[in-house]
Amino acid sequence: IYLAEIKMGGNDKALDDFYDKVYSGTLDDLYDEIYSGILDDVFDDYYSGLLSDAYNSLPQDEWSDISLKFHNEWSAASSAFHQDWSDARTRVLTFWSSIRSGVKKTYDYDTLINEARAAADEKQKELDAERQKEAERDALREKAVKTEVRYEIRDGKAYVVGSSGSGNEISISSSYQGKDVVGIDAAAFKDCKDLWFVTIWADIESIGDYAFANCTALLEISIPSDTTEIGAHAFENCTSLDELYIWGSPTIGDYAFAKCIGISEVSISSGTKSVGAHAYEGCTGVKELYIWGVDEIGAYAFAGCTGITELSIPSDVQVVRTHAFDGCSELETVYVWGDTIIEKHAFDNCPKLSKRPAESEIQASQETNPSEIQPDDESGTVFEPQDVSDATIESIKTYGDYLTMYRMVLNDYYANYEQTVKGTPLYNESTFKSIKDCYDKAFEQQEKAYGNMKNAPLVGKEDLVDFLKSTRDDLRASVESIKETLKSLGY
Repeated sequence: IYLAEIKMGGNDKALDDFYDKVYSGTLDDLYDEIYSGILDDVFDDYYSGLLSDAYNSLPQDEWSDISLKFHNEWSAASSAFHQDWSDARTRVLTFWSSIRSGVKKTYDYDTLINEARAAADEKQKELDAERQKEAERDALREKAVKTEVRYEIRDGKAYVVGSSGSGNEISISSSYQGKDVVGIDAAAFKDCKDLWFVTIWADIESIGDYAFANCTALLEISIPSDTTEIGAHAFENCTSLDELYIWGSPTIGDYAFAKCIGISEVSISSGTKSVGAHAYEGCTGVKELYIWGVDEIGAYAFAGCTGITELSIPSDVQVVRTHAFDGCSELETVYVWGDTIIEKHAFDNCPKLSKRPAESEIQASQETNPSEIQPDDESGTVFEPQDVSDATIESIKTYGDYLTMYRMVLNDYYANYEQTVKGTPLYNESTFKSIKDCYDKAFEQQEKAYGNMKNAPLVGKEDLVDFLKSTRDDLRASVESIKETLKSLGY
C-alpha cells in the first residue's frame, strides 16, 4: 500500500510512514527483543548470577579463566547478533534510500525495485568481505596479549588511569575494590601503539581528553550507553579503527575522532547535545553518515570526509556551524528537514553538490567575508599577550587571538623546557628540535583551519579557552616531571 501511494503521487507522508513502519518499527523491535532482551538476560543471569556466586568459592585464577571465557563467548554471540541485525538494517536502508531518491525522479515501480536489488547485491558483497575480516580478527584476538589496567579511587568512585606494561588487549572492569568504575582519565592510553582491542564492562560516564589518542593499531571500540561525554581528541589519529559503536547519546568533543580514516560508518544518536569542532575531520573512510538528532554540528566537524555522498539533516538539528562539511568532495545531495541554521561556508568545497542548502540570512549578514570583520574592540587594538595566565587566555575574542595565544603557550613551553634541561645529560639539541617540530606542526594545522578567519569573532569560545588552558597545564606538568627526574639525579 505504501509503495502504491508513493508510486502514484510521490506522497512524502507515505514515504515517511513506510520508513517508520519498517525501520523504526520492525527492526527496532527486533533489536530490543533480542539484544536488550535475551542477550542481556543471559549476561545478567550467568555473569551476575553464577559467576558472582562462584567468586568466593573458586580460586582467583580459575574464576578469572572461567569469567574470561564466558565474556568472550557472550561477546561473540552479541557481536554475531548485532552483525545480523546491522545487515538487515542495511538492506532496509538501501531499499528505502533507493525509493526515496527514485521517487523524486520517476514513479516507475519496476525501475525502483531493480535499482534497489542491484544496490542490495553490491551491499551483499561488502557484507561477505566484512565477515571475512571478522574471521581474521577473531584469529588475531586469539594471539592478543592482555595488559593490566590501572585504576584510582577518587571521591568514592573508581577511574581508569592507564595500564601496566605493554600488550594488545585491555578489559575495563565494572568495579575496582568495590567501587563502580565511572570514567577513563585524560591520556590514560595515549600513544599505546600496540593496543588492538578494548573491552569496556563498566558503565563509563566519561572518556577523558586524549584518552586513546594516537592508538594507531586500535581496531574496534564499543562505547557504553551510559557514556555522556567523549572528550576532546579522545580517539584522534586512531588510524586502524574501523569498528566504532556508540550506544548512547554522548556529547562528542573537539577532534574526538579526527583522522580516524578506517571508520566507514558514523551514527549520531538522537539526544546528542553536540558534535564538537573537527570531531570527525579527515575521516576519509566514512561512507555512511546517519544523524538521528543533535543540537549542534560544530565547525569543521565532518570536513574532509571525502566518502560521504548523501546527507540528511533532521529537524532536531538547530545549527550547522561554519565549514562543518567543507571539503566533502563526493557529497552530491543534502536534505534539510527543518529550520536548521546553516552557517556560511558550511558546505564549501563540495563540487558535486547539486544544490547547496540555504545559508541562514542571520549568519550571512553577520559573517560576510571573515577577512572584512573587525575586532569587537572598537579601538582596533592588536592582541599582544604578555603571559599565559588564565585571565589572558580568557581575554581572547577572535580566531586570530586564539592562534596568537596558542603560539604563546608553545613558546612558554619551549623556554621552560630548554631552561630546565640545558646543561644536563637530558639536553640534546636534536631532541629539542624534534619536540618543537612536533608542536609546530600541530600549530600549523590549527593555523590552516582558522587562518582565513583571523578577524572573525570566536564561535564556541569556551571550548577553545579550555583547550588552551589544558594544553598549557599539560606542557608545564611535563616540564615539572623532568625537573623531578633531574632532581633525583642530583641536578
